Amino acid sequence: MHIILDTNILRKDFALTGTDFKILFHGYKPLFGRIIIPEVVLDEVITLYREEINDVYNSIKDKRHYLSRILVSGSINKLEEFDVLRESELYKQYLMDVFKKANVTIHPYPEVSHKTIVSRELSRRKPFKRNGSGYRDYLIWETVKKFGAMYGGDVVFITSNSNDFGIAPKPHPDLIQDLSFERAVRIYNSLSSFIEKEIFPQLKIIDDLKKRILEQTEVTFDISDWVSKDLLDLIYFEELGSITVGFPNDVGRIRANQLKKLIDINILDARQLETGEKFVRLSIKAAFNINISINWDDYVKSEEVREWVDDDSPFSSLETDTEQTLTIVADLILERDTNSPVSENLISISGQVGEIDFT
Repeated sequence: MHIILDTNILRKDFALTGTDFKILFHGYKPLFGRIIIPEVVLDEVITLYREEINDVYNSIKDKRHYLSRILVSGSINKLEEFDVLRESELYKQYLMDVFKKANVTIHPYPEVSHKTIVSRELSRRKPFKRNGSGYRDYLIWETVKKFGAMYGGDVVFITSNSNDFGIAPKPHPDLIQDLSFERAVRIYNSLSSFIEKEIFPQLKIIDDLKKRILEQTEVTFDISDWVSKDLLDLIYFEELGSITVGFPNDVGRIRANQLKKLIDINILDARQLETGEKFVRLSIKAAFNINISINWDDYVKSEEVREWVDDDSPFSSLETDTEQTLTIVADLILERDTNSPVSENLISISGQVGEIDFT
């Protein structure tokens, strides 16, 4: 099997340290012929990383500068400067080291004429959009198409861009026309779905590990301790308005900021990786303090906010807390000898009015 990854798959986990990449790179090697990263994908994800850290850095500088202006005790220490370009070069080297250890192939840019590209763009055939954008996507598809021609039926392209590349398992009809036969390339729209379908069935189930973790017998991993120390960090930056109070996703700032009480833990799955590490899927039910912060703009644009606040009350902004029960499904990779967690991944969060699926 030849697995080709799109930029959006790498962007979801810049450091490639989540459980999905652990399993892909080291979970079950006999399944694979090669894991392939098109060079255009490598260049694109490095650029996205540089833009991301630059945006975050500028945001921190702005907030720190404002804080220095309003503090009555005087200004705070100047934020240490760092070189964004240097950081992006370090990131590139980091990626190359990760790919080397995982035997990932970087495939060079395809040799395709400008005339061919322009003709495709003007015809508005996928992966080009109606407005003509899609140049890099076309270069990625050229790589996928090449492998489809060489290893037809044994090529998987993992991309979350279902609009331009297709909804799993088939490529977009425009792209099928480029293939020698329809099933020459299979599409997966997430790395998680690929792992669930292609890798998990090959991994040894270790049912006794579930019992040993829950009963704390012969296992050094303290699951209750992990929940109390690390679970909040796993979900802290997730916006929970849609599943706790029914707000649209772009409204307000609604986050869990305190774990109040652990209610129940269930181990849904436990499997052995080829490296000797263990994969564990947990379902955790717990009560959290949910901080709700909304402003006038949220009030104006959202009927749900107005109904929640009460239309008859004067309003400018509001910050309040409420306690709610959440059910969190998360994946962990446990170290081979010590069973300490070395990787984690958030699968879903369920609240009283909905669920967020991260797969």
